[in-house]
Amino acid sequence: MRKLICVAALVAALTAPATVAAETAQERCSSLASLAHSIMASHQEGVALSVTLAIIERNNPEPEIRAAYEELVLMAYGEPRYQTEAAQARSAADFRDTIHVWCLS
Repeated sequence: MRKLICVAALVAALTAPATVAAETAQERCSSLASLAHSIMASHQEGVALSVTLAIIERNNPEPEIRAAYEELVLMAYGEPRYQTEAAQARSAADFRDTIHVWCLS
């Protein structure tokens, strides 16, 4: 059930209406950080890499955006998985914050 919730959150993050032209850098980076959190939470929950990549492909027809999101997925899935909920939550939060800082710098 938790895997399904993670997948649903990932799909929701990717299908949110995009108003790129009106977004500030802070808003874009916040959105990217939120997506990073959803991706890492899915990884920590055990959602298969192939499932996550398929969601990215299905929801991002623009090749440049899809490639960037796929790179984000590969970064997340390159990190270890943890067993406890606290460690999983910390991993997702740390990844979110790392991506947010990277995006803003």
